[in-house]
Amino acid sequence: MKKILIVDDEPLMRKIYTNLIDWESHGFTLAGEARDGAEALDIVKNEQIDIVITDLKMPVMDGLTFIGYAKKEKPNIKFVIMSGFDEFHLVNKAYKLGVCDYLLKLELSAETVLATLMKLTGEIEDEKLRKQIESDKDKKLEEMERTLSINRLALREKLLKELFWGGNTKDAGEKMREQGILIDEKNISVMVIKLEEYYTVEKELYNGDRELFKFAVVNVIEEVINSFESICQLHNPPHEYVIVFSSNTAEDCPRKASDIFMILKRSIENCFGIRINGGISQVADGYHSCKELYEQAHSACDYGFIKGKGRLISHREILYTPTTPEIDFRGKVKLLKEILKSMDNARILNAIPELRIEPSCAAFQDIGEVKNLFYIYYYTILEYAKLHDLDAQIAEQLNKYENNIQDFGDLAELNLWINSIMLALADVIKSGRMMNRAKSFIQNNYEKHILLSDVAEHLQISQRHLTRLFTEETGMNFTAYLLKVRMDAAISLMKDTDLKVYEIADKVGYANVEQFSRMFKKTMGMSPKEYLIGQK
Repeated sequence: MKKILIVDDEPLMRKIYTNLIDWESHGFTLAGEARDGAEALDIVKNEQIDIVITDLKMPVMDGLTFIGYAKKEKPNIKFVIMSGFDEFHLVNKAYKLGVCDYLLKLELSAETVLATLMKLTGEIEDEKLRKQIESDKDKKLEEMERTLSINRLALREKLLKELFWGGNTKDAGEKMREQGILIDEKNISVMVIKLEEYYTVEKELYNGDRELFKFAVVNVIEEVINSFESICQLHNPPHEYVIVFSSNTAEDCPRKASDIFMILKRSIENCFGIRINGGISQVADGYHSCKELYEQAHSACDYGFIKGKGRLISHREILYTPTTPEIDFRGKVKLLKEILKSMDNARILNAIPELRIEPSCAAFQDIGEVKNLFYIYYYTILEYAKLHDLDAQIAEQLNKYENNIQDFGDLAELNLWINSIMLALADVIKSGRMMNRAKSFIQNNYEKHILLSDVAEHLQISQRHLTRLFTEETGMNFTAYLLKVRMDAAISLMKDTDLKVYEIADKVGYANVEQFSRMFKKTMGMSPKEYLIGQK
């Protein structure tokens, strides 16, 4: 159904158009009517209109002005104008604005209107078909270009992978030249970069299409490295990219590597919001050295876990790392279990420094064990929290490890995480003990006239803090909790004793029996006397 809008300041003309044709039987529907151009423009802005039939002379906003504004808002709308014999000068102006046809008011008939609308419908469908064909062509061309680029990339990556991981250097120079890889055999260096939060971005920006995401990242890297001489890259799934280059002299390599990394870091962060970590090998001659250089660069990139993310780390930093004392990984796990078992918030707080692993104490060979230690920390705390129904209260810290730090965190972030989750646990345990004391105080004193300030003074905490504890622990404020305790006690006395209502009121903290009765009815839906009758 094509949607039609009628615009005319004369009610009679609008009514004539409405009744002139059986719109729906001919594939049309009247989307609305407007009395002037301003009213019509609002409809055009807010609704999907295909064809507009409009008068030219109208108050508030005339037809020509309306058409000009409407064309800017919805350029695909078809316009038909209604005119008199004395308005041809306006018709010419209307055609310049892109009007498709005009109808003479004095010669108006169902046949002429229908013929005009059918012609415009055909034009609309032809335009849609043409746009679809053009769109399909563009998509096919884009897909072909992408396929060719991917195939070229695949051939180049196959050659480089044989070189880096297989150590196959036979005819390497000739094969590389065939693929357009112009890297001299002298002064070769290899750089490895890794993308943080790769899977998150792949899912959010590319709907999990790994090939498309890879293609996008490779294009960004290619754009950067094309400004340098003697350089190429390959992709090592899923989130590692390898760059190999040669320099005029061995001394030029560190500077060139630094320049490449800084530009890549800025470009990838701008395009995808992803940080990168990098490692650079030493310098060597000959394609046969590529395998060893890759291993050096890969190790240097991994060393960023200890040295900190977002940096380009040289393999030399691993070679000249000072000797560190051996870390007692088993002892740290044992300590965590002991302090959790104690449920002593003071012990938990005091143990935090011992649970951390300081970067100055960790060597490259410790990386695997350090990651595993924090993995054990996570599951130990998770099991403890579930056992004591605390997992909801520390969910944010638990999720932070599982969603972010586990895969992409460095040692500094892991230390911050263990610090924050242990602080949260200590606070939860302290709050739990505090609430037990608060509840005990209320249970022992509910028959007295006690206030929030009395409980806070007993616990030596602020009333504001106590209010927060009540809300988090019980889901109700202090007043509601005290009322519940008193009503529970009153019901117990009604069931187990022969005390009068006024006596029960006194025993549960109400000097005024009327107030007790009112609160009882509000809570139970009946008066104390009605409740007692029901118990007999």
